[in-house]
Amino acid sequence: MTDHVVNAGLATAAAERQEATRNREAAERGDAPLLPSERLWGFWEFTYANSALAIATWAFLIGGAIGLFVGPKEGIAAIVIGNIVGVVLTALATTPLSGRYGIEQFVALRSQFGYNGSRVVYVLAVVVLTMGWLAVLAMMFGRSIDGLAALSAGEAANPTGIKMVIAAVGAILVTWFIVAKGPTSIKFFNMVVSPALVILMIVMLYLILQNRSFTELLAMPALAPPFEDDTLNFIIAVEVNLAAGFSWWPYIGNLARLTKNERTAFWPNILGIFGAAALGEIVGLLAAVALGESDPTIWMTRIAGPMIGIIALLFVAFANMTSMANILYTSIVGLRQVGTASVRAISWGTILFLFCLIPLGLVIFYPQMYDGFFIFLVWTSALNSALAGIGIADYFFLRGQKLDMRSLHGPQENGPYRFCAGFNPIGLAALAIGFIVYVMIFNPQTLASVPAFKYLTASVPSCLAAGCVHYVLTRLFARGRGWGLYP
Repeated sequence: MTDHVVNAGLATAAAERQEATRNREAAERGDAPLLPSERLWGFWEFTYANSALAIATWAFLIGGAIGLFVGPKEGIAAIVIGNIVGVVLTALATTPLSGRYGIEQFVALRSQFGYNGSRVVYVLAVVVLTMGWLAVLAMMFGRSIDGLAALSAGEAANPTGIKMVIAAVGAILVTWFIVAKGPTSIKFFNMVVSPALVILMIVMLYLILQNRSFTELLAMPALAPPFEDDTLNFIIAVEVNLAAGFSWWPYIGNLARLTKNERTAFWPNILGIFGAAALGEIVGLLAAVALGESDPTIWMTRIAGPMIGIIALLFVAFANMTSMANILYTSIVGLRQVGTASVRAISWGTILFLFCLIPLGLVIFYPQMYDGFFIFLVWTSALNSALAGIGIADYFFLRGQKLDMRSLHGPQENGPYRFCAGFNPIGLAALAIGFIVYVMIFNPQTLASVPAFKYLTASVPSCLAAGCVHYVLTRLFARGRGWGLYP
């Protein structure tokens, strides 16, 4: 009898451990909220994690692009203004709710767009953005390798040649292999690359100041201003940096779910994301105007000489793959959340490879995308700025910072966040209006703008328009239909 009781107790304990393991794994995947005891990061841990993500080679690219429009004095102002506004609005829209509830960002979007609408948003905001960045970073890797080969052989580099394409394709395939191995390998690369990138930035800044004083640099003109109107060129530079700030929208919410509370989820973005990204952009801007070249794979060899240039290019190539691995991993984790059962049934390695096919096509058939990448970046702000406005209006002003966890994670077909067949037409209409407002004020493709652009930018009106439309239409129509558990 005693043995029977003991065995039953052991079986119960084993079952409880298995249940606890299943619950923990579900929370890690985003299938359930993370409890406060399960979260990893305090203020400084999250600040470091944010800095590690933001200190990336794309900051050199963005800074170089700013140098095309304005000189260093105006460029530094544009970097600070655009990034701080974009990062603050993006963080308000995504991190407080993730920090309070430990909820996966795209699960939370069901409360704003419905469970099917959140899938539409994921495709537009994450898939398109991540695929574009994968292609750009892969081409930057390829250009670094081409530059290394040219330096070694004493030849001229060919940034769009066959060597670049082969190396870029290789970078995407290696990134696929790394991410297929899981997050452990990504964590190792982050621990090595992030501090080393800070050192690289400091070294490059030192070398720049060895050749020209800071006062001389501030007085230098823009490389290729598109308009005679200096104010218009400056506002375009601000807009590019607003786009850089809003481009964090798909990522920082899921990072924030690992933080202890709402304050820890929000404030480290100002130190980490804004501070680190602005530092990298300023180095890229100063180097671009000092060397007369906006492409970091070119100015690094000019400013540092062959020996240090080779080391810098090797490191940039390696660091690009780390950035690629980070954004690919977070995007696929989100895809498995918003995807259908058939999507989740696809193996991890296979879905990663399928995701990489479009970036591979861009590298092979459209390498010119690299030289105009800031156009791609600004296009994404037309969407992300509107999403930020909707998120702020919905969570803070309509819901009073209250979400129903059981309804968000339970069956959606007949739940309160079903809206209309899984779509919230109000949220989607607000998103479309925000996008239209942006393009009417400023066309990223042609840089054409209306006079109001010089005073308002395009991202800020888009954010306000989307948020206001979402708020007003929800107050008028959603409550009467019983949509979305609005109080």
